Amino acid sequence: MRGLADPARGNPLFPMPPLTEAALRVAVTSLGSTAADRFEREIRAARQEAEKADNAVPVHTFLHRWGVYVALHRHPDRAARLSALEKAVGEAVSRAEARAGSAGTAALLDEAAREVTGCTQEATCPEGVPSRGQWIGLLGRVAPHDGTVQPG
Repeated sequence: MRGLADPARGNPLFPMPPLTEAALRVAVTSLGSTAADRFEREIRAARQEAEKADNAVPVHTFLHRWGVYVALHRHPDRAARLSALEKAVGEAVSRAEARAGSAGTAALLDEAAREVTGCTQEATCPEGVPSRGQWIGLLGRVAPHDGTVQPG
């Protein structure tokens, strides 16, 4: 997948894949083995939860979260910006600095979510598509050991 675009010019490493398990697996694997391992653990857990609940929502949520992860990380400039914002929040000495970094993170999550859903603004998003401010909880946690957002 790498090499399809020129990341030095702000282009993505590869086109946004469809939100299918197979396509996301290829994309996530190209982004790194740690993410790929986590993807595999989480798809198994989502399948088990879906089977237990007799409901496909856990798998759909999983695919959407990982779609946002791929949308964030397939753009090297966006991934670097996310890392810098997370570091700034972690090192913030005032509430204002932390809020500014958090707002920047939310904007990046928003941008990635719009890429995944095709929504250009909240008013046009289909029912059930999370809006700004809901992404941090949906996407996951900040992993303090490397400063990247990890689904989960």
